[in-house]
Amino acid sequence: MATALAGQSSFLHRDAVLDLLGLGQLNPSRIRVGTRRRVRRTLPDWMDLEARSDVADDDLTHYEGIPATTVGRALADMRDRMPRERWNSLVEEALRRELLDEQARGALMSERHTT
Repeated sequence: MATALAGQSSFLHRDAVLDLLGLGQLNPSRIRVGTRRRVRRTLPDWMDLEARSDVADDDLTHYEGIPATTVGRALADMRDRMPRERWNSLVEEALRRELLDEQARGALMSERHTT
């Protein structure tokens, strides 16, 4: 529903993707929606809309018919937004659940974590 409200070219991102897939127990207070275009309408308070021109087409997919960033991109976006140990456990859970492959895991783990 959140992406439908935000309109064309919108997608779930960051913790909204992880929550949609039941990865970790994040329970975000707001649904994070990214978009590549300007949205002029008023949106509900439970939505957090962010311009995301930095998201490549290869980083977008659909889960259960809902446009979203890939799990790998969502995890990369969340890397510096949570404690390292928690982020590492999310990466391992995604690998166990086959939401990531070993190559994607390796790429994520090789990038610097600043928190």
